Amino acid sequence: MKKLVGSSMFMLTLCFLSSCQKRTTDPQAYLAEPKIGDVYIVRFHPEGDTASRYYFYKLYRVTSDSVLFHPARKEATQLDAEVNGADFFATTQTLGYTRNELPGLLKEEPGDVLRTRLVGIRRE
Repeated sequence: MKKLVGSSMFMLTLCFLSSCQKRTTDPQAYLAEPKIGDVYIVRFHPEGDTASRYYFYKLYRVTSDSVLFHPARKEATQLDAEVNGADFFATTQTLGYTRNELPGLLKEEPGDVLRTRLVGIRRE
């Protein structure tokens, strides 16, 4: 009986951990194969502030050479902010990148005072 309970707890723990891993992932893992619904997480530092802030972009269209995003309506103070609200993303606004530009999001651009860079991708 103890083995059965222990085994069941182990399986539940594995299921829980695997579901958590889907939440936010190292961006390198998904940049090569973007998928509709991915949420890109960009970290930045407001001028004169050392605290990190986050901006979210939801991928809504993928073509052979480009990707299109809807930006969040506002910034967040936490990396794990809830983004599933009906009006979290501005669906009337579009931000586009070529697929070749995506890896460049991983690096801060020289002279960027906000120190902006992609730090995670959520895929459900």
